[in-house]
Amino acid sequence: MAYDPAKAKKLLMGAGEIQQAFNWSRDQFVVFVILGLPARKINGRWYAWFDNIDEFLRALLVRGKPIRVDVKRMPSEAFDG
Repeated sequence: MAYDPAKAKKLLMGAGEIQQAFNWSRDQFVVFVILGLPARKINGRWYAWFDNIDEFLRALLVRGKPIRVDVKRMPSEAFDG
């Protein structure tokens, strides 16, 4: 994904907007939530800054052992919003 300065300072609102900004499926979104995605769910809706997620991914995706996450173990409320 190429860095887009127009998105850099953007507040993403809702799981759908976060997923769209990073081209993630619902399951991919949940995996990153489990791994510590810098986003907050407030009154049932997810909020995150594009830059914070970009920095999170840069730190997460350094060399290392593969990561496996079982999305079936994630509480269903993570999908909402």
